[in-house]
Amino acid sequence: MIRNKLLYLVLLIVLVLFFILYRGILSLELLIFALLLPVLLWVMLLLLRNSLRVRLRHSKGPIRKGDSYQWILHVKNNSPFPSPYAIAELEYRCSLGGEPQPLKLRVPVLACNTGRVRLSFHAVVCGAMELRVLNLTVFDPLRIFHRTIPLDLTNCIMIAPDSELNLPEDWAPDLQMDDDAVEFSKEKPGDDPSEIFDLHEYRAGDSVSRIHWKLSSKLDELMVKEYSLPLASAYRMVCDFRYVGTQPDAALRLDAMLSAMQRFSEELTMRGVGHQFVMFDPDIGCTESATLTEEGDAEAWMQTILTRRPLPETMRDSFLTNILDYFTEGHLGDKVAFFLPKADEAMLAELSALPKPERFLVIVSAKASESKQIAEMQMPFEIIPAEVRTLNSEPVFLMNDPGEDEDEEDYEEAEA
Repeated sequence: MIRNKLLYLVLLIVLVLFFILYRGILSLELLIFALLLPVLLWVMLLLLRNSLRVRLRHSKGPIRKGDSYQWILHVKNNSPFPSPYAIAELEYRCSLGGEPQPLKLRVPVLACNTGRVRLSFHAVVCGAMELRVLNLTVFDPLRIFHRTIPLDLTNCIMIAPDSELNLPEDWAPDLQMDDDAVEFSKEKPGDDPSEIFDLHEYRAGDSVSRIHWKLSSKLDELMVKEYSLPLASAYRMVCDFRYVGTQPDAALRLDAMLSAMQRFSEELTMRGVGHQFVMFDPDIGCTESATLTEEGDAEAWMQTILTRRPLPETMRDSFLTNILDYFTEGHLGDKVAFFLPKADEAMLAELSALPKPERFLVIVSAKASESKQIAEMQMPFEIIPAEVRTLNSEPVFLMNDPGEDEDEEDYEEAEA
């Protein structure tokens, strides 16, 4: 931009010399035009700035890790003045990835039209991916002047974890009898007379004590009650949602842990076993979800986890203290799946000292080099490694031509 101003100044000096040396009307006309040109450019730039409308949207809803997705930046110009050179300043951040990353884009500003820039990303880790447009700077055709438009547009897309966890063959959280349970199976009958599972007509071999005499008298046929099956105490799924180490290793470990949680929850739901997520908040301590039993129940809670920023590594002692109190003061009979972003021997030792440590199942994010060390640990509970992926590339960023791959919705919005 400074170079353009210097070139204009040189041109002005040349025209002044031309006016002095050449006495014709042409030299005067050129000099007047050169003097008025900056004023015209400035007025045009002001009109252009006040005519721009910018918005941001994404092309998909919630997606799975590994899928590609797009943000679309729309720049609508209602004036007849284009800007051949305009710069948008943005920043993007993943909730697991730490600090936001800056980004500068050259965007089209067309006369009386809508320009679009597509930002294509590839999800390397799960989490909430946020894109923020900070401002748009437009220039006059000669790039002598510029005007910056503050925007502060934000759009967020949810990247769901890809279910990854190799459970051992002997791991079978099946429905179990529990006299103290308050939840009952919706799929299997049992022997608890406090809850009726179903009714059927009397069949040979049915117990006379289970005949529903009041209903049988009304229907004029014998009806037999099927009692319900009480479920075992709900699984507690505890998540150590902290950064461990530096980026990008910390984000990859959290991603592996969350993917394992998703797989574990799906397995429990498929087997009809109720479960609850337990999260630690430094302000209020441990919080837990409602008992999840149906397919899709866990999605809302997983989204809540994904939108939160992980705690710093220094919160380890506070997290451990609250978790130990949670399982010491109550929940002594519950089965617990404990998810860790890294094998922490001190934390594992504390868990092994809790009452009934055999009820714990610990899932640890681990690299290939750490799996052997985990297998050699002697603990009263089982430890399952969740593989941490190797980062082969950074998130892919592409700027597509605005005229390519546009669907009918884009055209309709451009005309609106």
